[in-house]
Amino acid sequence: MVELAYLGSTDQLERLLQLKANFSEDVDFTQAGDILLYQGFVHYALDMYLFQINRGVQGEYPCGEYYCKAGFCCYKLKDFSGAITCFGQALTYGYRNHDIFEFLEWVYQQCDNEVIKEKCHILKTDNSYIRK
Repeated sequence: MVELAYLGSTDQLERLLQLKANFSEDVDFTQAGDILLYQGFVHYALDMYLFQINRGVQGEYPCGEYYCKAGFCCYKLKDFSGAITCFGQALTYGYRNHDIFEFLEWVYQQCDNEVIKEKCHILKTDNSYIRK
């Protein structure tokens, strides 16, 4: 999978990703998502992170980091509602790294939807979510 992402073979990569449910349990879809994101395949990266979350496999990263990575992909895809949902889940799972608060600020600045902006503001300022 890594080689296809680096080569940029979109058709072959899509076919391989459609088979992901058949991969063994020890496949780290988060690593694949990181590579896909780096190569600019944001929607495929999002799919990998969400697949890893839905499998319930912790792997190297805690679930909160998976949600943060998924939220960043949503942000890059201009799905601000999805981004806020994922960032909220990341915070709920205890993810407090500084990047999530930066991502929330980016969503707040770029989103025109006042409801989403309000949710973003709440997540940024809620004392239970403030970075420790």
